[in-house]
Amino acid sequence: MRGHRIRLRLTSWPRHGLELTDTPRPRCTECHGQGGWNEDYAAPDGDYGGTNWVICGCWKPEHHLFLLPLPRHRPCGPFSDEPPF
Repeated sequence: MRGHRIRLRLTSWPRHGLELTDTPRPRCTECHGQGGWNEDYAAPDGDYGGTNWVICGCWKPEHHLFLLPLPRHRPCGPFSDEPPF
């Protein structure tokens, strides 16, 4: 997969597991590796309306692939009877 910056991430929703996810380009000249930037906007009356997060084109946060479900944490010990373990 040329051009993709993939990393493993631990996720807890909808279930604990590992997923492959895209990351921002570290040397991007627009976002400087942050994946985006904040932009202020005005309300219809001209006052401050808030701040939006603008996602940079070097990053696709919606691209992710759930790989492996992990067992739920059990306080009685490190073992689990849940698949695939």
